[in-house]
Amino acid sequence: MSSGSTPALSAFSAVSTANLQPEAVCLAKLDKIYLDLLHATTSVEKGNSAEVNANLRQLEAGIEHLREAVNAIAYVDTNQQKQINKIKSLYKQIKQKDELIESFKQSDFVQSGNSLHSARYEESVSGFWSIVDMYTFENVGFTHAVDGIKYLTCADCEFGPIGYVDSSTKLCLLAPVRLKVKEE
Repeated sequence: MSSGSTPALSAFSAVSTANLQPEAVCLAKLDKIYLDLLHATTSVEKGNSAEVNANLRQLEAGIEHLREAVNAIAYVDTNQQKQINKIKSLYKQIKQKDELIESFKQSDFVQSGNSLHSARYEESVSGFWSIVDMYTFENVGFTHAVDGIKYLTCADCEFGPIGYVDSSTKLCLLAPVRLKVKEE
């Protein structure tokens, strides 16, 4: 630091950028470059060539630090590709759920006015697919009994409940409103 440095520049030098986000680090380094440029201009106006050289070296170092900080920011393209991959994965899971419905073609539809819990509320469901053999399911999971009721969930993602097991008849009742039916 030259003897003509300002308190703002001295305060900046003492600030640590280790805990800042990469974008904030870049802005802090850009502020330092601006101050270094201001000091260099002031030194030129005073005609002090030794101070001008020192300020120009500080300015050059500041620009290099800014370049390194900008390079440390994750590229938007990389983040976009990660998001695209997540969306593709979700589409694949939805397709698998649609294929699950195909395994219920041999079931009967039963009119019933039971309620079925959701993650946020209890919903009244007016009809269920009734399946006698629980091994008809390809990838449906069964929960432990809650208040005497075993619920059906997706075995892959644990979404549910999508139905329940009637404790008196041992029938598996699946709510079509909780599933997307694949048109043929």
